[in-house]
This record gives sequence, structure tokens and C-alpha cells, in this order.
Amino acid sequence: MPRAPKLTKKKIGRHTYWATQAGCVPGRYKYFGNVKEVGHKDADEFFVAYRKSFFTAPAPTEAPDSDILCWERCDRYLLWAQENLAAKNCGCKKSCLNQWCDHPIANSELPSYGGAIGTAGKNKGRRISDVMLSHNMVHVKACWNWAADHRRGNLLPKDLRSFAGLAKIRIATKPKSEFELPTEEEFQALLEHADADFGKVRGANGRYRRRTPKKYRTGSANPYRGFADIVRFCYAAGPRTSEITSLRV
Repeated sequence: MPRAPKLTKKKIGRHTYWATQAGCVPGRYKYFGNVKEVGHKDADEFFVAYRKSFFTAPAPTEAPDSDILCWERCDRYLLWAQENLAAKNCGCKKSCLNQWCDHPIANSELPSYGGAIGTAGKNKGRRISDVMLSHNMVHVKACWNWAADHRRGNLLPKDLRSFAGLAKIRIATKPKSEFELPTEEEFQALLEHADADFGKVRGANGRYRRRTPKKYRTGSANPYRGFADIVRFCYAAGPRTSEITSLRV
């Protein structure tokens, strides 16, 4: 027998929210506000209204407006992204979609039809990199998929996926060669100065100055010791930086 729906408190990090699992998939919750901002009485009213929505017919969705302009569709998508996505993600989307909407079109045909797409401004005429082109494709496709989703954008028919057949750009891996590795002379020079003492001392004039190599503290007296051991370990074992940080003694 299923459990009766009830209003509970759900702690997330340092905050606690009014929540319920009624009407949600297992592991998910419906929230009604922070307990510090919403009282139990108000949260209970929200909970009752939420339960009543299970028995009311959903309002008919408006027919998608297929005549909406490209720039207006992008603007609506960015407004939705600002409310639902991280600010850093929205800035990248806005930049890519602005370039998409500002691309000039003459006589219903792109200039230089059949040629490589370039960028405007100081890089005008240069072909954009595969990485940048891949990022632009991701954001443009996401905008059109959002517009065709009747639960979110509802600006296009749900079966209209204009870029569904656009193949993903495969970015070639950067070639690596041995000349990028440090030489024996470079390793010895780095090892020689790895545990340099950067502590300052007061000079004869009363001002602080850097220590000379003759006055470097050695052994346990040097608070900057230890880097030389890391250099030796990297040189001998050849691990990546992330592999070193995850090691435990």
C-alpha cells in the first residue's frame, strides 16, 4: 500500500526546505520554500494546492508560433536560461547566439556561399576553430530543441528538429612529442633551486630584502622545503599532476 502524501522537511547543505515526495519519481522532491522564510501554515497551503493539481485537468497549451523571428526565439531562450541555468553558462550562450543572429544574409543566401564561415571584428575573414564551431553548434541546437519542447519553449512544432541531422564536430587531439618534455639540464636547474628560501631578512638600512643564496635556511629550518622532493618524484615516476594530488600516504 503506498504511503500517504505528507509535508516534511528536507535538508540540503546548510539549508532546510519544506518538501514532499508525492507526485515525484523515487528520489525526487517537490519543494515549497525555505523553512526560515516560509512558515508551516503557508507551506501547508502550498502543499494542499499542489495535491489538488493532481485532480485538475491540465490547461491546454497554446499552439506554437512558427512565424517567430530567429532573434526573438533566441531572446526568449536566453530569458529562460537566466532563470534556470548557471550565470556562467548563460554568458557563453548569449555570446554564441548573438553571433548567430548577427550573421549577415543577403538575397536569402549567405555571403561566400560554400566557403568557410569566418568571424566578424578583428578576426573578420578568418575561419573559426573547430572548438569554437563545436561550442556554437551546441548552443544553437540547444536553443532549437528548447523551442520545440512543448513543456518549455513551445515555439515550434515538437517534431521540428531543424538540426537533428547535423553531425557533431570531431575535434582532433593535440599531437604530443618528446620536445615538450624537460631536458636533463632543465631538470637539474629546477632541482637546484626547488627549495630556495624566499623568506626576507632585514638589511643594514632597516629595510627588508631577499636572502642571498649564502643565507638560505636549510633542512627543517627552511619553511619552503619539500618542492624538490616533488620534482624528484615526478621525474622518476612520470605521473600527471592530478594523479599526484590524489595520492595518499
